[in-house]
Amino acid sequence: EFGVDLRSYTVGDRFGGMKMIPTQGVHFLVFGTDMDRTGCFVSLAPSEVAVFRWDAAVELLLPLAPAEAAPHAAAASSLSLDASLGPYPLGTWGEWAALTQHISPAALARAAI
Repeated sequence: EFGVDLRSYTVGDRFGGMKMIPTQGVHFLVFGTDMDRTGCFVSLAPSEVAVFRWDAAVELLLPLAPAEAAPHAAAASSLSLDASLGPYPLGTWGEWAALTQHISPAALARAAI
């Protein structure tokens, strides 16, 4: 299962991530199984591509090191991964932005989140 902000999806092997995520504010990623889910906040700069890897052994979505992420980010930017990326649910963006308007990346860092 994978979710972003107010939406959650059951995904399969072909799921490669999410595209068109607004760069304003913070986003909450949810991931895991029906039995155990966890999440993390992310904040993206314009044109930034965040790359994570699902570790089935620990059932966590882990960020890749910059050197390991670079080829994946380049592929996403060139649209060669487009068919495996789901679009961000823009219909819920306004509600999410209103809920999180006072949460900044700095506040999350201070809270060690």
